[in-house]
Amino acid sequence: NGTFNVNGTLEQVNGTLSITSNPPGADVYIDNEYQCPGSCVLSFRVPPGRHIVEFRLDGYETVAYPVRVEKGGMEGINVTLVKTGDRLPAASATATRTP
Repeated sequence: NGTFNVNGTLEQVNGTLSITSNPPGADVYIDNEYQCPGSCVLSFRVPPGRHIVEFRLDGYETVAYPVRVEKGGMEGINVTLVKTGDRLPAASATATRTP
């Protein structure tokens, strides 16, 4: 057993999804995998590429939102859920890129 020195540059390989829902408390799924109830911290590290973020809350229409995350980037999603039977769900997303 010895000591090793490693030189190199760390590279950001994942991106970040920052998610909010109104009303709060929706269950969040990313690529059909349950992440947590809406009351948890809604910032997730994900591999770069296309993902589907789904919001489910009793009494509200389910919203599935496609999103593309860049390597080292951050994508913000703010979804407004609509009560079941009121009208079609509405979703909006904003994206910001980190250097």
